[in-house]
Amino acid sequence: MLAIGPLSAGLARYGQALPTALDALGLLGQDCAARPASGQEPGKEHCPAHGELVSLDSVWYSYSDGREPVIRDVSLTVRPGEFIALVGPCGAGKTTLLRLLLGLENPTAGNTARTWGHEGDGPRIAYMAQDESPGAADLGTLLAGTGYAAREADIWSAAETTGLEGLLRALPMGFKTPALNLNAHFSTGQRQRMLLTRALLKDPQLLVLDEALSVLDSQSQQDIIDALGHKTMTRIVVTHDERIIRAAHRVLALDSSGRLIHDGPSELYAALLGQDSPSTSSRR
Repeated sequence: MLAIGPLSAGLARYGQALPTALDALGLLGQDCAARPASGQEPGKEHCPAHGELVSLDSVWYSYSDGREPVIRDVSLTVRPGEFIALVGPCGAGKTTLLRLLLGLENPTAGNTARTWGHEGDGPRIAYMAQDESPGAADLGTLLAGTGYAAREADIWSAAETTGLEGLLRALPMGFKTPALNLNAHFSTGQRQRMLLTRALLKDPQLLVLDEALSVLDSQSQQDIIDALGHKTMTRIVVTHDERIIRAAHRVLALDSSGRLIHDGPSELYAALLGQDSPSTSSRR
């Protein structure tokens, strides 16, 4: 695994020298007639350009008036089917950026555009954070809701993708295993696999993983990412794992001040950091 500290330090050295062409590689600068002009009231949802799922246009975000911005002048576009890795040091604003993309926060300045509003007419979204700790009467209900008996085939399919299948088959009570307090009976890795299985059972078109795989070993993370690659969903993954970063279509990199300093192909991201071969990183 490649620590994010060296990655961020390396990008900081290159940040000032990145050509303007990187913006084009990151799918920035696309216009939409319904998108408001600069200076209009921020925080409203507008019509994205054709083929866009969500976009941010010169977005700033502060938690309260007078505080330092957490996100600074970020513009980006997410398109259906993309696999995006979001990287940056601790405190860079990665979770805040996800919340802005999902419409869970409104920008302090700048504009957003999404293909969904508040009427439920948009994509099915599954968002999974690192520290989730839900409970349910039993494991089947936790994974698939009260009608889980009718979805057992789906549960097994999702569990195979997340590596949970072996644990489920080993539990004496199976889906009836009490699940009110997961922390008391299952390891952190097992809980994360359960929650990821639950997320997949929503059949999401947009899957957002906020360091949700970080407690798993690197190979397990890669196995899950590979399995998800056979699905058509859009994936945004906050990660520190080099192999996942390399597998992504695009890398979004935030610096410690909340600025987007890279938006482009993972190959270019690796090359800019001098990480253009697995053997290179293994020697460091």
